[in-house]
Amino acid sequence: MLGLGTMQGVQAQIAPQISGATQVQSNQVETYYSDYFCDDVPKRYSVNWGVSGGTILAQTELYVTVRWNANVSNGIVNMSVTGSCASAFQSCCASLAINIQPTTVTISGYVTNNCGRGLLGVSINFNGLGGFASYSATTDNSGFYSITVPYGYSSTINATKVNVQFSSGQSFVNTTADRTVNFFVVGDANIAPFIAWRPEPNNQPSLYADMGGLVPGFDYIFYKTNTIGVTTTFEIEAVATGQSIQINQADFPKVCIQRKCSSQTPRCTQ
Repeated sequence: MLGLGTMQGVQAQIAPQISGATQVQSNQVETYYSDYFCDDVPKRYSVNWGVSGGTILAQTELYVTVRWNANVSNGIVNMSVTGSCASAFQSCCASLAINIQPTTVTISGYVTNNCGRGLLGVSINFNGLGGFASYSATTDNSGFYSITVPYGYSSTINATKVNVQFSSGQSFVNTTADRTVNFFVVGDANIAPFIAWRPEPNNQPSLYADMGGLVPGFDYIFYKTNTIGVTTTFEIEAVATGQSIQINQADFPKVCIQRKCSSQTPRCTQ
């Protein structure tokens, strides 16, 4: 106790204190006690509890039981005393700051290609370190992934997809806050795509335009020009270094390809 005062048979602590855990985890239930007392009879005072960052489950004039919030934040337990006993002394309030730690953290991010477009179906692999478990996540249509891991998680993380090369993996230890980890497709920016007709027996008009020099994961623009000179375009994502498109050469005698989001000029069959 910091000090006692006496007035008309009444005892009270001048600077009340609150005891209880100050380092807690989210959703944790804790009880906090006050050492304030006043022995006048009949009792003419009351202890009032106030809590931020948590929910009061039970309270008396001696203690308060709190369930701390699930979100990451700081909490406070306040105690104030009102009544004739309290009015006789200098200070009848106390406060205790609480550090609320999460039980889990979230790791999330995006996987993008040369044009900044998110890639679907990329595996994000978490290899746990120091006894932590391993996890995996998969990107959605926008290239986004998210996973919840234990508080303090340690891991290496990398992105994988068949034929596609991504930026280097990362490692981290003792993750105590939400973290963002992004990946992007890598490839030789100097490689230019090419396109050519694949010879077919009997000179069939429906031929294959073979494309090469592609970077898997990158976006390309495919052009086809008909017999009267009208050109239409569509976009493709390279899934391998070479791939083919079936097209009627009699209707579209000229086809071209160009890497999207680059200054490279289109490469054409003629």
